Amino acid sequence: MVLVVLLPLTAAFAKKKPAAPTVPEEQLEQFKYYFYASREALDKEEYDRALVLLHFCEQLNPYDGLTKSNLGRLYAALGREKDAEKTLEEAVRLAPNDCWEPFADFLLRKGDIVSTLRAQIVTEAAHRRNPKDADIADYLLPIYVKRYQWNKAVALMDEIDALRGYNANSALNRYRIYYQMGNRKRAYEEIDRYLKQDPTSLYFLMLKSNIYAMQENFVEVYAIAERIAKTVPLEEEDYQLIKQDKYCAYYISLIKAEEADSLIVAGNIEKAFETYEISLFLLPQNLYTLNNYAYNIAIHGGDIKQAERMSAETIKAEPNNAIYLDTYGWILHLQGQNALASFYLKRALENVKDDFNRKVIQEHLDELEK
Repeated sequence: MVLVVLLPLTAAFAKKKPAAPTVPEEQLEQFKYYFYASREALDKEEYDRALVLLHFCEQLNPYDGLTKSNLGRLYAALGREKDAEKTLEEAVRLAPNDCWEPFADFLLRKGDIVSTLRAQIVTEAAHRRNPKDADIADYLLPIYVKRYQWNKAVALMDEIDALRGYNANSALNRYRIYYQMGNRKRAYEEIDRYLKQDPTSLYFLMLKSNIYAMQENFVEVYAIAERIAKTVPLEEEDYQLIKQDKYCAYYISLIKAEEADSLIVAGNIEKAFETYEISLFLLPQNLYTLNNYAYNIAIHGGDIKQAERMSAETIKAEPNNAIYLDTYGWILHLQGQNALASFYLKRALENVKDDFNRKVIQEHLDELEK
């Protein structure tokens, strides 16, 4: 007898949910008018008007999930948290594919453990209904990360990559997931994996540079900086990014200064000056750049006062540096300030430590005393 009673009940529960009653056409037209008017009011943040219009919509079509969703979001904006939660949950029951995200957003904003878990359940249900929708998977990923569900996060990344293909965003997400898991080795491998696909990615090269810097492996930091300077086609905004990494910026500034020196030797003065400017942008107190740039400005007919100011910065920083003293003295000579120039050139000669530079400084002093 028990089986005879239970089987019909099981069959009854297995039936699909009855479809919502059909709304008359004339009533539906009125609904559409009020619905779009309520959307306009919401966009303008005219909340009182939007509330009245949405209640009209509810009366005309009580089975519309989007109306409930918009009403729930409005309640949230008005601080009516309980009404918002109840209405957004009802919206998901009426139109799960259209209304899951506002409800999940609301739950995540609450921030507590239970609400985050509920947001996960709602989003996982949406993902099961739409397994080919990578946007839903993207939404779910940070929830797994927030809840330290690393294996689920990695598996989800595999799904996303299967849908969209492996790209920079994939690599960065995988790097972050493995890093937070504490698997540094696997995290670093993700950087190398992406760089094999795109060897000139500035962002990933700098990320690798930063990893080496944290390990105090500055030989490798320099190698990455050299790779960036010589192989990556850099735009003006790229230098803004490089400047944020002090070690990478330091080394690329040095490399750019040497590149500018080579351009001077090749006779490409304009390009050399542009390159010196990049070097100084990355490292304004690069004394090597300041000295060489100042000297070349002076001897190639540039702004001699600018050259003097730049050179003065170098001897202020290193008052006994013979090379910097020589440059400053020569710039003063080119301005006709020979007495002062002689003073600095003699100081340079007193502090010089190698024969080559001693000869250069002596030649400058001899030229001055003719």
